[in-house]
Amino acid sequence: ALNTYCNLSPQYNTYSIIESVILNGDTYSITNNTSGVCGTYTDYTNLSADVTPGNSYSLDLNLGTCHPQEALVDIANVFVDWNIDGDFDDSGEQLGVFSGTPTVTQRWTFTVPATAVLGQTVLRVMQIEGGSTAGISPCNTFSWGAVEDYRITITNTPPACPNPANLVVVAGVNDASLKWDGAANYYIVEYD
Repeated sequence: ALNTYCNLSPQYNTYSIIESVILNGDTYSITNNTSGVCGTYTDYTNLSADVTPGNSYSLDLNLGTCHPQEALVDIANVFVDWNIDGDFDDSGEQLGVFSGTPTVTQRWTFTVPATAVLGQTVLRVMQIEGGSTAGISPCNTFSWGAVEDYRITITNTPPACPNPANLVVVAGVNDASLKWDGAANYYIVEYD
């Protein structure tokens, strides 16, 4: 089960929205388009992506508006609880802060810390309408904006094995010689 995180969220949302969140994981990805959904806090932990410590990924966030005349600069922030301790307070758990006038897309590129704890955790995406980057926190209470939580599964999925190419077999009376091209550090050969 996922930890229970603070759910302090905006009180109102009639202008700024999070229109989409995209994170391509190793096997599973988050692709959530909520264009036109003007909510304050939404629990999307039924949507998940899997990531591996030491690997790099990118997250695309699209800031939008529910009101065509809204022209305030919005602040976006993304957090991940890498050590799965139930908060976003530790070093490296804030992926970054971005400001822009909707509609605008921000891409964060990040590397999963080598010390990330294996298991399920939460990615929090925040948008604060007309806010300031100073003092932004994952548990802020604010008047206008949106907050969305997603599930991240931290795994130790090994990289895909490279396939050998140009296999050559030279057969002898009591033996055989194998040659191939490949990029792996070593191969395991089985015969019967």
